[in-house]
Amino acid sequence: GTTDFIDKMNEVGKKAGMKYSKFYNATGLDDSTNNYTCAYDMALITKELLKYDTFRIISGSARYVLPPTNLQEESRYLNNTHKMLTNAAYYFDGVEGGKTGFTDQALNTLVTYAKRDNLEVIVVTMYGNQTHYSDTATLLNFVFDNFKSLNVSKNETVFSNSNNDFLENNNGFFNYLDSPIIINNSDYIVLPIDADFSDANASLSINNSNDGASYLEYTYNDIFIGRAEIKLAKNVHKTFDFNKKSSNWFTFRTLIAIIITLIIILILILIIRKLYQKRKYKRRFITKKTNLKF
Repeated sequence: GTTDFIDKMNEVGKKAGMKYSKFYNATGLDDSTNNYTCAYDMALITKELLKYDTFRIISGSARYVLPPTNLQEESRYLNNTHKMLTNAAYYFDGVEGGKTGFTDQALNTLVTYAKRDNLEVIVVTMYGNQTHYSDTATLLNFVFDNFKSLNVSKNETVFSNSNNDFLENNNGFFNYLDSPIIINNSDYIVLPIDADFSDANASLSINNSNDGASYLEYTYNDIFIGRAEIKLAKNVHKTFDFNKKSSNWFTFRTLIAIIITLIIILILILIIRKLYQKRKYKRRFITKKTNLKF
C-alpha cells in the first residue's frame, strides 16, 4: 500500500546517499508537516535519477502528447513547466532538464541539471520568492566559469601510493598501451579552471564500495573531486606483450611475482595444516592404544 511505497522512497533515498531528508507521504505536499529535506539530498537523488535514460527523456522534454484512447477522444498535451527549457526569456545554454515545485511552506523550488564540455552540474534552489530561475542561472554561470572536467584515462600518467608499491611506475602503468589494467574512459574529475590534472592527489581504493569495484579516488586541497574505476582489460592474455623490455613490463613482472609468492605461501600453509592434523591424529591414536585394558 501507500505506507510500503513511502518506506521504499526513504530506503531508495538512503541508498543514493540521502541523510537529511525523510518522507511521510508520497507527494511531498504540505498535507504532512513531517516531511523534510535539503538541497544537497535533492541533488543526490537527482544524480541517481540521471543514471536512467528514461528520466532524462521525460524531464528534458518540452512537451508530450498523450494520444486518444478508448476512454478519451481527444489528445492531451503535457507541458514541461521548467522555463529554462521552454521559455526564451529564461533560456540557459546547456540546461537539459529538471523539475519545478511549489508549496506554501517551501515556496519556489527548482532542480536543474546542465552540461557543457563533459561537465555536468546539478543545481537545487529552495525557498525562492520568484528568484529560483535567476538564482539557478547565477550558480550555473559560477560553476561553468570557474571549473572544468578532465577525463582521467586521458590524463593519468603516474600513480604512486606508498601502500601499493607494485603499482608505482614513472611511465604510467595504467596508460601503458598494453597494460592489463585500464581506467574507465568515461570517468572524469572536476578541477578549478586554472588547475592542472597533476595538482590532484590520487589514491587507490580497493573493493570498498557496494559494487565491489576498485577506484582511483582524487582530491584537491583535501576535497573529493571524483573517482575513476580501474579494471582488467579484456583479453589480457592476447594484448599484453610479455617480451616488452620496459619499466612497465618490470612492474607487471613484479605483480606476477607477488601473486606467485602468495600462492606458494598458501600451499605451505595447507601443508603445515595437514601435517599438524596428521600429528594430532597420531597422538590421539597412541593415547587410545596406551589406555587399552586386557
